[in-house]
Amino acid sequence: MNDAGAVADGDSVNADARIDRIMRQLNGRRVLWPTIATSNPDNAAFGQTSTTAFNDALRRATTRYPNLAVYDWAAAARPEMFAGDGVHYTAAGYAERNRRFADALALAYPTGSGTTPAVRWIAR
Repeated sequence: MNDAGAVADGDSVNADARIDRIMRQLNGRRVLWPTIATSNPDNAAFGQTSTTAFNDALRRATTRYPNLAVYDWAAAARPEMFAGDGVHYTAAGYAERNRRFADALALAYPTGSGTTPAVRWIAR
């Protein structure tokens, strides 16, 4: 989320480069990266335009990194999961998010699988 906001605020490091920096550090490790979701945030840098741009960069990254799976959390998150700022979650929202992340991780990397995800883009 902060990366998308920094890019939206004009930082010289774009979304693709930010993702590359992280993925280079995780070379050969299983990675599940969720897309960014917001619900009408107070700060426009965390709005739909910036989050969609970052999520698009994540989709592109799946072609560059064979160990990367992306969970489309933005498609799964619901407005009632968010706290009043539109960025953070309610306690129930965090619990649901964590459950869904665990399910996505199990789908991407089933028991006994290697570092290549069984599913690269998880939409549930």
